[in-house]
Amino acid sequence: MSTLDDLRRTLDERAGALTDDGLADRAGAVRGRVSRIRRRRAAIGVAAVVLAIGAGVGLRTVDLGRPDAIAPAGPRPELTGPVLGVDVPSSLDVLGFPYRRVDVREIDEAAQPLGGGRSAQAVVLVGSGLAGGGIATLYVDDVAVARVDAAHPVAPAYPIDAGDARLSVRLADAGTDARTALAVFRSDELAPGVAAPDGSAVFRREVAGQRLVGAAWSIGDQAPPVVRVPDGLPAGSTLRTYCRTSAADVGLATRTDRGPLGSEFGCSDEGRDAVSSSTYGQSAEAGAVTARPFAIRGSRDEEEAPLTDVPSDLLVGVAVYAPMPSSGEELLGTAVPEYVEQGGRTWRLSHTVPELAGPVSQAVGQPGDGDRLVMAYSGRGTAGVRWTDARGDQGGGYYQTTNDTDSTGVQDVGVLLGGTGPYVLRQAPPIEDERPARTALAVYEPLD
Repeated sequence: MSTLDDLRRTLDERAGALTDDGLADRAGAVRGRVSRIRRRRAAIGVAAVVLAIGAGVGLRTVDLGRPDAIAPAGPRPELTGPVLGVDVPSSLDVLGFPYRRVDVREIDEAAQPLGGGRSAQAVVLVGSGLAGGGIATLYVDDVAVARVDAAHPVAPAYPIDAGDARLSVRLADAGTDARTALAVFRSDELAPGVAAPDGSAVFRREVAGQRLVGAAWSIGDQAPPVVRVPDGLPAGSTLRTYCRTSAADVGLATRTDRGPLGSEFGCSDEGRDAVSSSTYGQSAEAGAVTARPFAIRGSRDEEEAPLTDVPSDLLVGVAVYAPMPSSGEELLGTAVPEYVEQGGRTWRLSHTVPELAGPVSQAVGQPGDGDRLVMAYSGRGTAGVRWTDARGDQGGGYYQTTNDTDSTGVQDVGVLLGGTGPYVLRQAPPIEDERPARTALAVYEPLD
């Protein structure tokens, strides 16, 4: 299984053996703003939405309507034709969200703001004149996010959630005829899934191989949203909650019929991708999953108080996702997912490094390989990973300082961009008197 189509085909086959007793009541309009940050706010009311589906998966398609789609690009050839003589699509999907090309601009080492306010945008780096080993790397706020060369002149789309992000391109081993440009895409539509009643957010139908089992929303003073799971939640299921309001001191408590699951002190979600909100792993008996807002009083250690004055813009959502496909791998006693999402892409596990200790190094990627995503698993102590590529460039840092328990922390080391491999990874030296943590690595390759 090496492509997104393969993944979806396999999941469809598995879902076909399950029953779908679901009922979607109200899909909502389709607008919103993108963001990868957790917990945010703003919305205005209509009725609650409740969706109930039998355990496993098998989700009835929700008609999102798409009344606010971007108008066709019109006669402007730069929005539909090649860029720097290279074929670039005029529309694309990023994790299910549809985007349409709205601008093309040349870019160089001088940083320039993306613009566009807080609208949902994505950029595609395009290069030409890079024969002879030249490469061009796109930086967003000084972080390398995409790269092109003569063999791969078009980079994958990279979503950006803030118009004030500053973008630049750095060339290496490139001749005087090298040119780079950005194709800018914008989205005013939601991905398929269960949308909030005001159309500002959505629980996507599929997230890193996990299929949506059921989702519900409420807005304003409507009753708290409830997802009913008649056959119970299989082990490895994921509950996700979303809470947004402009009012201060509002939290969210999630529970199942078996009892409380967890509390969040602060309803600060924002953005249209609701799956970036809080998550819980759960295995429960048949029954209901409820997300109920409460008032925060004093410190987080104090008890939750009933919410007597409900803000009119309070938006609450809860969703249940089926277990993710198992990779069969474990690192430091923690299961390693077969698929993850990062940077607007879906990644599949390539291999693991059971331990990265002291001066021992691990090579990742070869000169002809594409991008690789590295996740660090660490035990108690301070964990850090450093990398060096074939050009001598270095990066990485310290990723996790766990508490005094034996829990395992998982951190994103970052995407190692293709074209300058192999990368050599080493454990970073400990900070002062900090105890160095045991560290293992999971290496992923993209499905695009």
